[in-house]
Amino acid sequence: MFLATGRTISVTNEQIKTQIEHDALIDPFALGRIPDPGYDIGGMSGGPMISLLWSGSLLYWALGGVISEGWPTLDLIIAHSADGITELGTVRF
Repeated sequence: MFLATGRTISVTNEQIKTQIEHDALIDPFALGRIPDPGYDIGGMSGGPMISLLWSGSLLYWALGGVISEGWPTLDLIIAHSADGITELGTVRF
């Protein structure tokens, strides 16, 4: 397990694409397992993509989306936007 921050590449009504920033990875349990660039990130699908949002002078965290794809050779994470998730957990888009 690791926490990552990333640079958002694009945001649409359906998807959020984020580039992993390896110099900002966090090992939350101090296991010494920070992945190298190009690491096989398979198995992350279904995980949360948390977004830092702001409104005026207020900063807050919110569910941005649910991870649906990963491209390890590009260090790219793609998530379905949380706005498209129905009450039953299905994706509208």
